[in-house]
Order: sequence, then C-alpha cells, then structure tokens
Amino acid sequence: MFQKIPEILLSQQDVALHIFSFLDLNTIYNLNLTNHFYYKMLSGQQGDRCVYGSIVFHLFSTFLQEKTMKEDEFLQMVQKQDNFTSFKDILEEFFIKPFTKQKYNSEAFKRYSNADGVVDILLWKPCVLLDLIYQQFNNLKEDFKIKVFKYLLILSINHNYYVFRNENENDDELFTSFNISFDSQPRPISLFYSKDKKTYPPLVKEKTLNAGQLLLHMTNDFNDFIKEKKDENIRPVFRNDYFELDYNLINDQYSNGSVDIFVQASDPPYGIRANVTDEVSEMRSELYSGDNCYSIDWKNCVTETTCWSQYWDAGLDWWGVYGITTYNPTTNTFIVATASTSD
Repeated sequence: MFQKIPEILLSQQDVALHIFSFLDLNTIYNLNLTNHFYYKMLSGQQGDRCVYGSIVFHLFSTFLQEKTMKEDEFLQMVQKQDNFTSFKDILEEFFIKPFTKQKYNSEAFKRYSNADGVVDILLWKPCVLLDLIYQQFNNLKEDFKIKVFKYLLILSINHNYYVFRNENENDDELFTSFNISFDSQPRPISLFYSKDKKTYPPLVKEKTLNAGQLLLHMTNDFNDFIKEKKDENIRPVFRNDYFELDYNLINDQYSNGSVDIFVQASDPPYGIRANVTDEVSEMRSELYSGDNCYSIDWKNCVTETTCWSQYWDAGLDWWGVYGITTYNPTTNTFIVATASTSD
C-alpha cells in the first residue's frame, strides 16, 4: 500500500496526513519503513500531531463514558505538559511499558515484614497516556477500571509462581497462549494457538504483541481476537518460561469499596512477632492517603476450583486468601496488596 507515492501526496502533505490519520498503527509503521518520504512526513511536527496525536486521542476517548474534550483541545493540553516530547513517544511508551513496577520499601513496611507480617505489596506507576486517562477517573468506564486492576493483579502475582493450566475434558479445544515477561525489559509477547491443547509449546505462532496490546485485549476479554478467529472455543492462556495461566479462571467475582487488608491479614497462622500497630498506621498513611482512593476486593475470585496461581494455594488450605487493588489519585499510584499463607 502506498509504495508508489501518489502525486497528490507529494504536493499536498496535509491531505496525506489526514488520510494517514485513519490508518491503523501497523499500516503506519509499515509506511515508515516503505520509503524516506513517508518517514520524513510522519516524523515532522505536523505529522506527529495529525497522525500519532489522533491515535492518542482515540485511545484516550475509548475508555471514557462521555467525551469531555474535542481532539484539538486535547492535543493542545497534552503539548503544554512539561514532560511532552511527541505523541509518537507517548504511544511507544504505552505499548511497550504501560506501567512501571516499583517495590514498596518503606521503613514501616520493612519493620512489618521483619515481624512476620504477611501482606505483600507492589506499586505501579502509569505511563503518560494512562495518566491522562486516569485524570478523567470519574468519567472512566467502570469495566475499564476493573480490567486494568485485573491486568495489574496478574502482573503482581504470577512473576514468581508456576501455574498449571486448568485441564479440560475436550482435548480438541483451541487455546491461545501469550508468552509474557514480567521484568522491566520491554520484550514482545508472542501470540499462539493450537488445536491440541496438550502440545507444548503451541504449534502455530499467530503474531507478536506487546504489553500495551495485551492490556487492550484484556479490556474486552479478548473478544476481538476470538471474533477475528471466528471460533468461540478459543481461550487465552498466559505463559512464560515459568508458568501458564488460564485467563478464564480469573473471574470477575469482586466487590467494590474500601477494604483494609491489614485487618484481614492481622492474624496469620504463626502470628506476628511484635506489635505493629504503628507500622500499619504508617503504611496506611503512605499508601492510601487522600479521600478518593478506589479499591476492589478480589478475595472471592480465588476458590479451590478457580485457583489461578500457586501463590493462593497456601491460603486456600484454611487461613484465607486476600487481594486488594487500589488506585490512589493523590499519588497517581496503583497498589496491589495480597496475602496468602498457611501453617
């Protein structure tokens, strides 16, 4: 497509850029590689705003209940931000690394953990695009909020635990496998599917994804991929070198509202060796300061029949499993707090 440059594109670049703004990212990427003319046109300020800016605005608007800004107004707002470089950079960051993981290493948490406290905590910072989206928090679609939390819950739990795929009696069932990496490296995600679910690794490589594409797939429970394959039996399975995870096991049995995981996990099987009241109070202040924290309790999504990680096995024995995901708009931080242990 467009390998031979039409005359109108040579003489009227604004027309060309308007046409390009309707293309998908893969086509635009291929245009960049086709010849130097397209690359130069798309790399300029006008091309960046008209083409990549339009895609950024589309992604921004997709998850809002109501559009609050026109495209030009939105683009001007973004360009005025101190950290703005280009709309292309915003897109690249979203697709390569939508969230940055941060360890929670406060002194209060260290003392709590040293006293055998059992709550595990990871913090996640959103990329620029997700930051812009979450500035519209009260206007976000509720399902999008839940899917983002589910995405972060998976990333927070399974990077350390091997998980077996849930077996099904139907050996001919198709499944989809995503090779994913949970470290800081922006590795691609390979998408596979196979008619023989016992085949390891799967036989057919369909395409490569990245972290942002995976998040976008999750926002509609992979229905776009299932529709593309015209087979409702396809199911997604997350895989890396250490585990497999049947996405369908992570059900949407969650509850809204403010939940205190430190109260839920205050009496672990072996007890806590010291009085950590002050530490817990300090952690609550550090993590959940402000009045507008939004939390989801995932406790009910983990049962003996829907245990999607060995992390939960210990708690399912008898003590309990706890998982709270929170967005704190005051600190612009996503918090994943979990607990699962046994004697």
